[in-house]
Amino acid sequence: MHGDYRLDNCFLGNSNRSSSIAVFDWEYCVKGRGVFDVATFICEAFPPVEGFANEMHLLSLYFATLTQNGIAGYSWNQCMLDYRLAILEVFIFGWL
Repeated sequence: MHGDYRLDNCFLGNSNRSSSIAVFDWEYCVKGRGVFDVATFICEAFPPVEGFANEMHLLSLYFATLTQNGIAGYSWNQCMLDYRLAILEVFIFGWL
């Protein structure tokens, strides 16, 4: 996982055929549950009310992308548990 997945660590581009993204600043890169990056992005990219309004859509998109690309054995319930723990970790890390 990236560990610090925020908009200011991304270059967004747009070509004639598709949008693209390049992610940089990998100094906090660690082995872990990728959904932590989803939690970090939601907490950092949106004001709290908008983040709450969009989190289930974004989390569902993340989970669907995993399953569509062959990730098996990772249930929606496990994804939700991992996400909730990640949100807690993001909150605690923000206070340190």
